[in-house]
Amino acid sequence: MTEPWTGDAQNVPRVGVVLPLWPRQSPGEIFEVAATVSRHPFAEMWLGEMGTWDAMSAMAACISGLAERTTATVGPVPVGVRTPVDLALGLATLGQVSGRAVDLALGASVASIVAGWHGRPHGQAPERTRELIQALRQILSGEVTDFAGAHVRTSGFRLSGPMRSSVALAAFGPSMVRLAGEVADRAVLNQVTPGEVARIRSELTEAAANVGRPCPEVVVWMMSSLRDDPDSVGQIARNVAIYLRQPRYRSMYEKLGSGRDLRSLAAMSVSEATRAVPRSLLDAVAAIGPAAVQNSRIDALRRAGADVVCVVPATAGDAGARGLLAELATVCQ
Repeated sequence: MTEPWTGDAQNVPRVGVVLPLWPRQSPGEIFEVAATVSRHPFAEMWLGEMGTWDAMSAMAACISGLAERTTATVGPVPVGVRTPVDLALGLATLGQVSGRAVDLALGASVASIVAGWHGRPHGQAPERTRELIQALRQILSGEVTDFAGAHVRTSGFRLSGPMRSSVALAAFGPSMVRLAGEVADRAVLNQVTPGEVARIRSELTEAAANVGRPCPEVVVWMMSSLRDDPDSVGQIARNVAIYLRQPRYRSMYEKLGSGRDLRSLAAMSVSEATRAVPRSLLDAVAAIGPAAVQNSRIDALRRAGADVVCVVPATAGDAGARGLLAELATVCQ
């Protein structure tokens, strides 16, 4: 049995920003948000990957004006889509372009993306992920590759020099939480309540202790809107409605206390489901409201075990997330 998280309540929270890839929004808005991030003292900037951009290439465009104190992370990107050499070359390119180390996050993703879009095997995600991280770390250390696993193989490749990039893992589901505790530098949690953060941190700590290492850092992504209006709330609700179509996410949402079976929503069109998502569910996985609401939620997540809280800012009615990020920047100072 592991001890509960007891962080220092006096610590200033580390707050980062995820460049948002909202459905139905202009793909180019990530550059507006990146420009806003560059004007404030946020600890981190993340860019994931969906059906919009190649995350490595897009990060190269977003990173140019970033303050030196703000770290950059690409991902989570789907395991199995890129080889460890692909990933290392992407990180090396970003490092050369930006003059800084860029970190990486990996995630199991879903079969419709890995197998459907890319035609790559999706099963046995924990095993594939473990091997990918092992091979990638061999490359990042500057060694000549010599790795032959059941799912990942590489030999004879060497970067021009070692890299300092850390490797994070999206800790979704028991097996990936356990794996993150065992091998990842950081664990990423998305759309979670403070109670879930505390539970997962305990599991990460136990998994890490079993292999003789400290608990990885815990990074929580939090959807966030300063405005409580139909457009802003609808942007968050549409994102939830899309995730509802995946059984594992739907099961997670049902456990978060929405108080209803959500299968009927998953059978609706995305537009219908967006209108039907319970407000209680949105409030469970997002911070919607003025600065006091945002700060309270960040503090609750930190007290529950988050080392870093990264907001995914709503941009409907808040171009470039300028209003929200200006308010949140005061938390970082």
